[in-house]
Amino acid sequence: MKAQFNNTTVKFKMKDIMKKRSLTMLAVISTTIVACGGGGDGSSPTPTPSPTPTPSNLPNVFSLSSVKDLQFDTLKLDNSAIVGNLNRTKVAGHVSYKIRITNPNNFALSVNKIKFENESGYLFVRNNESDNCFNQSWYLQNSSGTTLAMPALGSCSFYTVSPWIQSYTSDMSQIGAKYRQDFVDYAANTTGFGFIRAGTYRTNMHCESGCYPIGTQAILSDGTNNAINSKYYTWPISRSIFKDYPQASFIQNGNSVINLYLSAGYITMEKYPVAYDDSQLDLLPTTTVTPSTVYNGLATSLNDFVFNSNGTQGLMAAQLSFQGASILSLGVGSATGVYIGAIGSRIFLSGLNNILYAQDNYGIQYLRSDGSLTWITALSANLPQVGTLYGADVDGNLIIKVGSTTNCYLKNASYNSIPALSNLSDIQTQNIYSSKYLYSKSPAAGEQFYNLDQQVVNNPFSYQVDATVCQTIPLVLAAESQILITEKYTAVATSQGYFFVSSANTSAGENDDNGVN
Repeated sequence: MKAQFNNTTVKFKMKDIMKKRSLTMLAVISTTIVACGGGGDGSSPTPTPSPTPTPSNLPNVFSLSSVKDLQFDTLKLDNSAIVGNLNRTKVAGHVSYKIRITNPNNFALSVNKIKFENESGYLFVRNNESDNCFNQSWYLQNSSGTTLAMPALGSCSFYTVSPWIQSYTSDMSQIGAKYRQDFVDYAANTTGFGFIRAGTYRTNMHCESGCYPIGTQAILSDGTNNAINSKYYTWPISRSIFKDYPQASFIQNGNSVINLYLSAGYITMEKYPVAYDDSQLDLLPTTTVTPSTVYNGLATSLNDFVFNSNGTQGLMAAQLSFQGASILSLGVGSATGVYIGAIGSRIFLSGLNNILYAQDNYGIQYLRSDGSLTWITALSANLPQVGTLYGADVDGNLIIKVGSTTNCYLKNASYNSIPALSNLSDIQTQNIYSSKYLYSKSPAAGEQFYNLDQQVVNNPFSYQVDATVCQTIPLVLAAESQILITEKYTAVATSQGYFFVSSANTSAGENDDNGVN
């Protein structure tokens, strides 16, 4: 075995010797050819170029590790992270928080064409906070829109208010908790390259100079961080007989509803006991109780009506047969038939003090317990007879506008007036009716809201009014829709009818910035 191993070793060594000799001869031949000019003109040949190495110091726009997307973080106002989803489930509620935008790259990015997928769901506050994007020197705004010329590793925050998501369905099987992602789209670029972030995709990527490789790429789907997550609720359209009722039909204590019939020259009003069904999320009639007749009489039309908080009294504007346009003062189970002339521009108001009011060009009246209408000057000579009554709170204090001046009249102070301290001069007709709160729909009330271009946007909130100090207070409801808040449920009017919500899931004006796990 050893002899065989030695022979093999000798063979390998002989091969090495012969290879070295061949290489030596090849070198000599090559040298000779070069020295002799290779038989040509004596010039040197051009060497074959080596491949260009990938630049280690240049950004690659096609690489998410080299060029990072903007980072979007939802934070509470105390800068702690919102865990889970924004709570947008409470009817008429809102969430105040901040959206922090960060450029995580070691180079500047110019960001424009910023667009929230659900723009109406985000309102921005212009405050004095140092991190507010509106306050940055690199926040640029012109006629073409907003640009964030973000420095390397720079960040700023949009102070944001998101109203509740009004969502309803006619399909009872589809109701329940829903989750939503709103993407923030934008275009980002710097010298030599750029891209667009649209939803979950990075598109239109291009590298022109100062980056690697030169060229374009259509789409890249990974690495997004531009979503804002919300939890909301889809409420079912009522299946009950109350689907198409006027808002004034629902009595504020939440125990009954007024059913209306107008046919064959007769008008009939019946009061039905009702109950809110938590399992079906609906207002249902109580079948065991016979409805009581509120009014039955000859009439050709019904223009308007209103009932007090417990449904024991009402006012109706109706065209009565052979009587002309008149107002009827009503008592449950009987009609007093108090005809007081043409209704014209008459307005009814159900005071939160359980008293009904009527007003026209001749003055403001209130309904007495005996079923008669009397000028409010009967309550006090300090009250103006002519004006616009905007509300009566639970204590009986009145808010009346005369000309361009709005004053509050305090019941316990002989209805002496105090001037509006703020935000009541432009008070509008209320579109929230509540047994607990008095709200004004005023563009001047509270703070203004802006879009990304710092343009003032329509304020969707109604502000609670404190009549005792005659000013708005910082409790607000998102009130783009007509809503009625009773003591047991909330009725929200939609184009398809009402949906009903438990009072436990109705905002009382509080801000919920805690998020939802």
